Amino acid sequence: MVLRNARLSVAHTGDCRAVLGTFADGKLFAEALTVDHSPGEASEMARLEAFGAYVQQGKTQESHGYFEPARLFRRDESRPGGKGTGPGLAMSRSLGDFDGLDAGIIATPTVSHHAIGEDDAFVVLASDGIWEMLTSEFVVSAVGGFLAQGQPATAAARFLIAKAAVEWKMEEGNYRDDITAIVVYLKDLLPIL
Repeated sequence: MVLRNARLSVAHTGDCRAVLGTFADGKLFAEALTVDHSPGEASEMARLEAFGAYVQQGKTQESHGYFEPARLFRRDESRPGGKGTGPGLAMSRSLGDFDGLDAGIIATPTVSHHAIGEDDAFVVLASDGIWEMLTSEFVVSAVGGFLAQGQPATAAARFLIAKAAVEWKMEEGNYRDDITAIVVYLKDLLPIL
């Protein structure tokens, strides 16, 4: 993320996410600054399949609360239907994931821009370990509470990390994904707004 002259630019790869906390009509809302690079997303799926990869569709069993994301595999014509083998990634772009290069994984980021306005309060940048357990709306509401109480951005980030860790423990036991969060209060950086 780069902030220059009230213009916010975000370059991202994979399933980490940047979300803006912004006010409208006196209420705080979450605005996505990035879109996850998922093999199930139409343009990413088309790119991967043109590369020769196999994309397994996501699965949902609402009656059991079960969800499995779309996954990327190397195409293997010797298997029924040309289904693939490895790496089975749930993202289509990644930094340093060399095992998936021959399946179409690229590190090329998507870049988005946002002109910061007076209603924009903060940005949360976090890894998928946060977003798999906490919704963007929850995250923005929680950070908004810290901001309203005059608490520092680091306190809000620590809360998000702790909250996600508890959710992972409750749902997955001792396993959890990477949990990283950065909170940036925009007014601290742009006092003229």
